[in-house]
Amino acid sequence: MARISTINLFSPIRLFIQSHNGLETDKEAIFLAYQVSKSIHSSEYPVASQDKAIAMAALMVQIEHGDWVAVESSGDLEEVTYEAVLRFCPWHLTHMAMDHVMHFLQRKLTENWRELEGKSKEHCARTYIGIAQQWHHYGYTTFQAEVWTLLRCSLQISFKAFH
Repeated sequence: MARISTINLFSPIRLFIQSHNGLETDKEAIFLAYQVSKSIHSSEYPVASQDKAIAMAALMVQIEHGDWVAVESSGDLEEVTYEAVLRFCPWHLTHMAMDHVMHFLQRKLTENWRELEGKSKEHCARTYIGIAQQWHHYGYTTFQAEVWTLLRCSLQISFKAFH
């Protein structure tokens, strides 16, 4: 006899609905950029290359801190870029990275950030979302789940919200 199980999914995030793509307000676009950034950091959305990950992290730093010259003039540039690499780059790039790797990532982030001078938060958020929308799994929500059987294991469930 087959055993029927119930799965309850709880999500603290906003589900993406394809038909509303591009209709979000500026605040929603910024919120969505942070949400996607969090998914990238936790490696739920794979980033194709290290360069793309750094470029996207630079967009997030521009959203959060504005132009790099203001941060540099305050003397916090190294600290801000270090924190940004840790917060906005995929975890697998920064986890247990040696100092020289972190310095390299910070330098690349600063180069990309300098190119964004004068860009607004809203422009950067929409650019960020535009890049993310090109990915195959954009819009899918991934949930961690544990299966309780004789052997305990975990799996990921992904689904796409439809309108």
